[in-house]
Amino acid sequence: YIYVIGMIITALRKLVQIFLLYRTIHSCVLWKDKQNGITIYCHAQDIAPFSWFNTIVISENDYQNNANEILCHEIGHIRHYHSLDILLVNIIETIQWWNPLAWIIASSLRDVHEYEADHEVLISGVNIRQYQTLLIRKAIANTSYTFANSFNHSLWKKRITMMEKTPSNPWMRIKALLLIPMLAIALGA
Repeated sequence: YIYVIGMIITALRKLVQIFLLYRTIHSCVLWKDKQNGITIYCHAQDIAPFSWFNTIVISENDYQNNANEILCHEIGHIRHYHSLDILLVNIIETIQWWNPLAWIIASSLRDVHEYEADHEVLISGVNIRQYQTLLIRKAIANTSYTFANSFNHSLWKKRITMMEKTPSNPWMRIKALLLIPMLAIALGA
């Protein structure tokens, strides 16, 4: 009974978050535009930009000042299907509400999503220093939507550090893959 009650409470909390997310997407909209299958909602409110499936929400101020960087970041989330990942992880959190590893995995997955979206921005040709400055400015705002891929994610220091790292050597990746059969043999023995 405790498990079922916990699951119901968690599910209700997540349903309320989805309702608030959709209400935020559709309230205070100045204009709406559809580009390449992605709907962009420009808001009068000063809210942190975020994406949810094929929808991007951005404030008018952000659109006027940093549209290229922010839209590129959010389109990166959309291209990598991060909303689907978040939905799946939230279902797992609901079923495994008692398991701290489910919540840790969700947090780690969001971090990976941000790294991937940042990489999309950088390979599009945006100046790295300009983008890092934007991240720091946006870190000051603390609006966050649990169910959305928010541009203003709290791990900005790690994101900046990750942007500075050089990509790993492909040979190192192959070496890491060779460990898998060796571990399997060791475990089998």
